[in-house]
Amino acid sequence: MLVPRELDERPWRWLFVRVDPQGRSRLAHLHLMLPGLGRWDEQLHFRDRLRSSAELRAEYAALKQRLALEHHDDREA
Repeated sequence: MLVPRELDERPWRWLFVRVDPQGRSRLAHLHLMLPGLGRWDEQLHFRDRLRSSAELRAEYAALKQRLALEHHDDREA
């Protein structure tokens, strides 16, 4: 299902989401964006930095896990 642009509030991407049959949780989501935009370059830079450093990947994973626990009811937080 395509998330309407006005609900996503991120004009640089299109977001597609697949939810479970009960509609309670996301099974997958896909972000699409046009190459050559500033955000495209930022996303690739972020990816490349994570790929280049096991220490940075571990730090990022720990941060995401901590935030998921702290904000378990607020995915965007």
